[in-house]
Amino acid sequence: MRRAAATAFVALLAVYGTTGCPPRGTGLRVEVDGPTTPPFDALERFDVTVTPSRDNETTALPVAPEDGGTFGLPTSFVLALRSPEPGPVTVCLTAIASGAAVGSGCGSGTVERGRTTTVAVTITAATCGNGVIDPLTEDCDATDLGGATCASLGVGMGTLACAADCSWDTSGCVPVQSCGDGLVNGPEQCDGVNLDGNDCTSVGCAAGTLACTTGCLFDTAACTGCAAGCGNGLCDGVETSCDCPGDCGSPMGDGVCNCGETCGVDADCSPCCGDATCDATETSCTCAPDCGSAV
Repeated sequence: MRRAAATAFVALLAVYGTTGCPPRGTGLRVEVDGPTTPPFDALERFDVTVTPSRDNETTALPVAPEDGGTFGLPTSFVLALRSPEPGPVTVCLTAIASGAAVGSGCGSGTVERGRTTTVAVTITAATCGNGVIDPLTEDCDATDLGGATCASLGVGMGTLACAADCSWDTSGCVPVQSCGDGLVNGPEQCDGVNLDGNDCTSVGCAAGTLACTTGCLFDTAACTGCAAGCGNGLCDGVETSCDCPGDCGSPMGDGVCNCGETCGVDADCSPCCGDATCDATETSCTCAPDCGSAV
Protein backbone atom coordinates (compact mmCIF):
# COMPACT_ATOMS: atom_id res chain seq x y z
CA MET A 1 0.00 0.00 0.00
CA ARG A 2 1.23 3.53 -0.77
CA ARG A 3 2.03 5.80 2.17
CA ALA A 4 -1.22 7.25 3.51
CA ALA A 5 -1.76 10.97 3.42
CA ALA A 6 -1.78 12.72 6.81
CA THR A 7 -5.40 13.84 7.05
CA ALA A 8 -7.08 14.57 10.37
CA PHE A 9 -10.57 13.08 10.56
CA VAL A 10 -13.48 13.45 12.93
CA ALA A 11 -16.29 10.91 13.51
CA LEU A 12 -19.76 11.96 14.60
CA LEU A 13 -20.83 9.12 16.86
CA ALA A 14 -20.65 8.61 20.63
CA VAL A 15 -19.49 4.99 20.49
CA TYR A 16 -16.27 5.96 18.74
CA GLY A 17 -13.81 8.80 18.66
CA THR A 18 -11.41 9.40 15.76
CA THR A 19 -8.11 11.13 15.42
CA GLY A 20 -5.24 11.32 12.97
CA CYS A 21 -2.92 9.88 15.60
CA PRO A 22 -3.13 6.50 17.32
CA PRO A 23 -5.23 6.84 20.49
CA ARG A 24 -4.36 5.60 23.92
CA GLY A 25 -6.06 2.34 24.69
CA THR A 26 -7.87 0.10 22.22
CA GLY A 27 -8.39 1.35 18.67
CA LEU A 28 -8.57 0.56 14.96
CA ARG A 29 -6.24 2.23 12.52
CA VAL A 30 -7.89 2.06 9.10
CA GLU A 31 -5.43 2.29 6.20
CA VAL A 32 -7.32 3.12 3.00
CA ASP A 33 -6.00 2.63 -0.53
CA GLY A 34 -7.68 2.76 -3.93
CA PRO A 35 -7.96 4.80 -7.14
CA THR A 36 -6.26 8.18 -7.27
CA THR A 37 -8.09 9.51 -10.32
CA PRO A 38 -11.26 11.65 -10.13
CA PRO A 39 -13.54 11.50 -8.22
CA PHE A 40 -11.30 9.70 -5.72
CA ASP A 41 -8.99 12.72 -5.48
CA ALA A 42 -11.78 14.86 -3.98
CA LEU A 43 -13.68 12.67 -1.50
CA GLU A 44 -15.94 14.33 1.07
CA ARG A 45 -16.21 11.55 3.64
CA PHE A 46 -16.34 7.85 4.33
CA ASP A 47 -19.51 6.21 5.60
CA VAL A 48 -18.10 3.56 7.93
CA THR A 49 -19.66 0.41 9.38
CA VAL A 50 -17.89 -1.63 12.04
CA THR A 51 -19.07 -5.19 12.80
CA PRO A 52 -19.24 -6.17 15.57
CA SER A 53 -18.94 -3.09 17.73
CA ARG A 54 -20.71 -2.43 21.00
CA ASP A 55 -23.23 -5.12 22.06
CA ASN A 56 -22.20 -7.26 19.06
CA GLU A 57 -24.10 -5.01 16.64
CA THR A 58 -23.14 -3.15 13.48
CA THR A 59 -22.36 0.51 14.11
CA ALA A 60 -22.44 3.10 11.32
CA LEU A 61 -20.74 6.48 11.42
CA PRO A 62 -19.53 9.19 9.04
CA VAL A 63 -15.83 10.04 8.96
CA ALA A 64 -14.80 13.34 7.37
CA PRO A 65 -11.86 15.79 7.49
CA GLU A 66 -11.89 18.08 10.50
CA ASP A 67 -11.41 21.13 8.26
CA GLY A 68 -14.49 20.27 6.18
CA GLY A 69 -12.43 19.97 2.98
CA THR A 70 -11.91 17.08 0.60
CA PHE A 71 -9.21 14.44 0.53
CA GLY A 72 -7.77 11.78 -1.74
CA LEU A 73 -6.41 8.26 -1.55
CA PRO A 74 -4.44 6.78 0.04
CA THR A 75 -5.31 7.99 3.53
CA SER A 76 -5.89 6.68 7.04
CA PHE A 77 -7.82 7.38 10.21
CA VAL A 78 -8.05 5.89 13.69
CA LEU A 79 -11.18 4.79 15.54
CA ALA A 80 -10.79 4.87 19.32
CA LEU A 81 -12.98 2.07 20.72
CA ARG A 82 -14.57 3.25 23.95
CA SER A 83 -16.19 -0.08 24.85
CA PRO A 84 -13.89 -2.59 23.16
CA GLU A 85 -14.58 -6.31 22.90
CA PRO A 86 -11.55 -8.37 21.78
CA GLY A 87 -12.07 -10.51 18.69
CA PRO A 88 -12.59 -10.34 14.93
CA VAL A 89 -13.88 -7.10 13.44
CA THR A 90 -14.85 -6.02 9.91
CA VAL A 91 -14.65 -2.42 8.73
CA CYS A 92 -16.54 -1.42 5.59
CA LEU A 93 -16.21 1.98 3.92
CA THR A 94 -18.37 3.76 1.35
CA ALA A 95 -16.52 6.64 -0.33
CA ILE A 96 -18.66 9.74 -0.88
CA ALA A 97 -17.90 12.47 -3.43
CA SER A 98 -20.28 15.27 -4.46
CA GLY A 99 -22.92 13.70 -2.25
CA ALA A 100 -22.91 10.34 -4.07
CA ALA A 101 -21.39 6.94 -3.31
CA VAL A 102 -18.51 6.42 -5.75
CA GLY A 103 -16.82 3.35 -4.33
CA SER A 104 -16.61 0.93 -1.43
CA GLY A 105 -14.48 -1.69 0.26
CA CYS A 106 -14.11 -3.81 3.40
CA GLY A 107 -11.27 -5.07 5.52
CA SER A 108 -10.91 -7.30 8.59
CA GLY A 109 -8.74 -7.46 11.68
CA THR A 110 -8.65 -8.66 15.28
CA VAL A 111 -9.26 -6.26 18.14
CA GLU A 112 -6.83 -6.62 21.04
CA ARG A 113 -7.54 -4.83 24.28
CA GLY A 114 -5.11 -1.99 24.94
CA ARG A 115 -3.66 -2.01 21.41
CA THR A 116 -4.34 -0.30 18.10
CA THR A 117 -5.15 -2.82 15.36
CA THR A 118 -4.51 -1.94 11.72
CA VAL A 119 -7.21 -2.82 9.19
CA ALA A 120 -6.43 -2.39 5.49
CA VAL A 121 -9.29 -1.44 3.16
CA THR A 122 -9.03 -1.12 -0.62
CA ILE A 123 -11.70 1.03 -2.23
CA THR A 124 -12.99 -0.10 -5.62
CA ALA A 125 -15.07 2.08 -7.90
CA ALA A 126 -18.83 1.64 -7.87
CA THR A 127 -20.04 -0.55 -10.71
CA CYS A 128 -23.65 0.52 -11.17
CA GLY A 129 -24.98 -1.05 -14.34
CA ASN A 130 -23.17 -4.39 -14.23
CA GLY A 131 -26.27 -6.25 -13.09
CA VAL A 132 -24.85 -7.17 -9.68
CA ILE A 133 -25.89 -5.31 -6.51
CA ASP A 134 -23.12 -3.73 -4.45
CA PRO A 135 -24.84 -3.66 -1.03
CA LEU A 136 -22.67 -0.78 0.18
CA THR A 137 -23.54 1.63 -2.62
CA GLU A 138 -26.56 0.28 -4.51
CA ASP A 139 -30.20 -0.56 -3.78
CA CYS A 140 -30.41 -2.56 -7.00
CA ASP A 141 -28.58 -2.96 -10.29
CA ALA A 142 -30.34 -3.15 -13.68
CA THR A 143 -32.80 -6.06 -13.40
CA ASP A 144 -31.32 -7.35 -10.13
CA LEU A 145 -33.71 -6.14 -7.42
CA GLY A 146 -32.39 -8.50 -4.77
CA GLY A 147 -35.86 -10.01 -4.35
CA ALA A 148 -37.41 -6.66 -3.41
CA THR A 149 -40.93 -5.70 -4.47
CA CYS A 150 -43.19 -2.69 -4.06
CA ALA A 151 -44.82 -4.50 -1.14
CA SER A 152 -41.54 -5.35 0.61
CA LEU A 153 -40.53 -1.69 0.45
CA GLY A 154 -43.87 -0.68 1.92
CA VAL A 155 -44.93 1.41 -1.07
CA GLY A 156 -47.97 -0.59 -2.18
CA MET A 157 -48.30 -2.92 -5.15
CA GLY A 158 -47.16 -2.74 -8.74
CA THR A 159 -43.89 -2.99 -10.63
CA LEU A 160 -40.69 -2.05 -8.84
CA ALA A 161 -37.75 -1.04 -11.04
CA CYS A 162 -34.15 0.09 -10.73
CA ALA A 163 -33.13 3.62 -11.70
CA ALA A 164 -30.05 4.45 -13.76
CA ASP A 165 -28.15 5.37 -10.58
CA CYS A 166 -29.00 1.99 -9.01
CA SER A 167 -31.53 3.44 -6.57
CA TRP A 168 -35.15 2.28 -6.30
CA ASP A 169 -37.57 3.45 -8.96
CA THR A 170 -41.00 3.26 -7.31
CA SER A 171 -42.87 5.16 -10.02
CA GLY A 172 -44.61 1.91 -11.00
CA CYS A 173 -45.79 1.21 -7.45
CA VAL A 174 -49.38 2.05 -6.53
CA PRO A 175 -50.08 2.84 -2.85
CA VAL A 176 -52.72 0.66 -1.24
CA GLN A 177 -55.47 3.05 -0.32
CA SER A 178 -57.28 2.94 3.00
CA CYS A 179 -60.85 4.18 2.64
CA GLY A 180 -62.26 4.62 6.11
CA ASP A 181 -59.20 6.00 7.87
CA GLY A 182 -60.53 9.57 7.80
CA LEU A 183 -57.81 10.74 5.40
CA VAL A 184 -58.45 11.68 1.78
CA ASN A 185 -55.78 10.00 -0.31
CA GLY A 186 -55.28 8.42 -3.72
CA PRO A 187 -58.52 8.24 -5.71
CA GLU A 188 -60.72 9.09 -2.71
CA GLN A 189 -62.96 12.15 -2.98
CA CYS A 190 -63.68 12.16 0.73
CA ASP A 191 -63.34 9.90 3.78
CA GLY A 192 -66.00 9.75 6.49
CA VAL A 193 -66.72 13.28 7.69
CA ASN A 194 -63.61 14.54 5.91
CA LEU A 195 -64.92 16.19 2.72
CA ASP A 196 -61.51 17.66 1.88
CA GLY A 197 -62.95 21.19 2.09
CA ASN A 198 -65.82 20.54 -0.32
CA ASP A 199 -69.54 21.23 -0.09
CA CYS A 200 -72.51 20.96 -2.46
CA THR A 201 -71.59 24.12 -4.37
CA SER A 202 -67.96 23.08 -4.94
CA VAL A 203 -69.09 19.84 -6.62
CA GLY A 204 -71.50 21.48 -9.03
CA CYS A 205 -74.73 21.70 -7.06
CA ALA A 206 -76.70 24.76 -5.97
CA ALA A 207 -77.17 24.07 -2.26
CA GLY A 208 -77.73 21.39 0.38
CA THR A 209 -75.58 19.12 2.53
CA LEU A 210 -72.75 17.14 0.99
CA ALA A 211 -71.88 13.75 2.51
CA CYS A 212 -69.49 10.88 1.85
CA THR A 213 -70.33 7.31 0.85
CA THR A 214 -68.75 4.25 2.45
CA GLY A 215 -66.73 3.96 -0.75
CA CYS A 216 -65.17 7.38 -0.12
CA LEU A 217 -67.05 9.14 -2.94
CA PHE A 218 -69.18 12.28 -2.68
CA ASP A 219 -72.81 11.62 -1.75
CA THR A 220 -74.97 14.40 -3.24
CA ALA A 221 -78.32 12.90 -2.24
CA ALA A 222 -78.96 15.85 0.08
CA CYS A 223 -77.71 18.43 -2.44
CA THR A 224 -80.06 20.31 -4.77
CA GLY A 225 -79.64 21.80 -8.22
CA CYS A 226 -77.01 19.31 -9.39
CA ALA A 227 -76.11 19.02 -13.09
CA ALA A 228 -76.09 15.51 -14.54
CA GLY A 229 -73.51 13.75 -16.68
CA CYS A 230 -69.91 12.53 -16.59
CA GLY A 231 -67.59 15.41 -15.93
CA ASN A 232 -69.75 17.29 -13.45
CA GLY A 233 -67.66 16.15 -10.51
CA LEU A 234 -70.42 13.88 -9.19
CA CYS A 235 -70.64 10.11 -9.37
CA ASP A 236 -74.31 9.87 -10.25
CA GLY A 237 -76.72 7.84 -12.33
CA VAL A 238 -75.06 4.89 -14.06
CA GLU A 239 -71.52 6.28 -13.78
CA THR A 240 -68.79 4.04 -12.37
CA SER A 241 -65.08 4.38 -11.67
CA CYS A 242 -64.46 2.42 -14.89
CA ASP A 243 -66.36 4.65 -17.32
CA CYS A 244 -66.12 7.96 -15.46
CA PRO A 245 -63.10 8.00 -13.11
CA GLY A 246 -63.11 11.80 -13.09
CA ASP A 247 -66.42 11.80 -11.23
CA CYS A 248 -66.27 8.46 -9.45
CA GLY A 249 -62.57 8.25 -8.61
CA SER A 250 -59.86 6.00 -9.96
CA PRO A 251 -60.63 2.25 -9.80
CA MET A 252 -57.16 1.72 -8.33
CA GLY A 253 -57.41 1.16 -4.61
CA ASP A 254 -61.18 0.62 -4.47
CA GLY A 255 -60.78 -2.99 -3.31
CA VAL A 256 -62.34 -4.42 -6.48
CA CYS A 257 -60.34 -6.16 -9.22
CA ASN A 258 -62.01 -4.62 -12.29
CA CYS A 259 -61.60 -2.05 -15.04
CA GLY A 260 -58.68 -3.88 -16.64
CA GLU A 261 -56.70 -4.29 -13.40
CA THR A 262 -54.45 -7.35 -13.34
CA CYS A 263 -53.04 -9.77 -10.80
CA GLY A 264 -49.51 -9.05 -9.64
CA VAL A 265 -49.70 -5.41 -10.74
CA ASP A 266 -52.75 -3.89 -9.08
CA ALA A 267 -53.33 -4.06 -5.34
CA ASP A 268 -57.07 -4.54 -5.84
CA CYS A 269 -56.44 -7.98 -7.39
CA SER A 270 -54.34 -9.35 -4.54
CA PRO A 271 -54.14 -11.89 -3.11
CA CYS A 272 -54.26 -13.86 -6.33
CA CYS A 273 -52.27 -16.47 -8.20
CA GLY A 274 -49.57 -14.53 -10.00
CA ASP A 275 -48.79 -11.80 -7.42
CA ALA A 276 -45.43 -13.44 -6.52
CA THR A 277 -46.65 -14.24 -2.98
CA CYS A 278 -47.63 -17.73 -1.89
CA ASP A 279 -50.79 -16.85 0.01
CA ALA A 280 -52.51 -19.02 2.62
CA THR A 281 -55.04 -20.34 0.12
CA GLU A 282 -52.40 -21.25 -2.49
CA THR A 283 -50.19 -24.33 -2.83
CA SER A 284 -47.58 -25.51 -5.30
CA CYS A 285 -50.36 -27.54 -6.93
CA THR A 286 -52.91 -24.74 -7.27
CA CYS A 287 -50.46 -21.90 -7.99
CA ALA A 288 -47.01 -22.95 -9.12
CA PRO A 289 -45.97 -19.41 -10.17
CA ASP A 290 -46.30 -18.15 -6.58
CA CYS A 291 -45.52 -21.28 -4.54
CA GLY A 292 -43.13 -23.16 -6.80
CA SER A 293 -43.63 -26.28 -8.85
CA ALA A 294 -44.70 -29.44 -7.04
CA VAL A 295 -42.76 -31.54 -9.57
